[in-house]
Amino acid sequence: MKMIFEKETGDAVKQCIKVSTNCHNICTEAMRYCLIEGGPYAELPHIRNLIDCSRICVLNADSMLLESEYEAPIANLCAKVCDNCADSCARFSDDEKMLLCSKICRECAESCRDMIDSHGHTEV
Repeated sequence: MKMIFEKETGDAVKQCIKVSTNCHNICTEAMRYCLIEGGPYAELPHIRNLIDCSRICVLNADSMLLESEYEAPIANLCAKVCDNCADSCARFSDDEKMLLCSKICRECAESCRDMIDSHGHTEV
């Protein structure tokens, strides 16, 4: 990922920004898909998981871009929210779109943990 202002950013941070942004996009698209599908797809707990995941991923990417002092706690929370969303999406085991969303959420959670580890933080 090319940063506009060319700041020094480690590989784990660059990867986490990229994966978080992708996860935000996938969860937002999945939310629309679920609302159109209706039924169990549109149940409030599942939609909340998608919304929470989408929003925390944006915050996570922004906190890293800004080098926020809250970068590690936000990434920690992002990993937890992404894990919850992945579990929620995985319930639809016969739906390729939901399984893709689950996969991307798990990748984001892992990337958050890698970023925290690379910075020497112990939160996860």
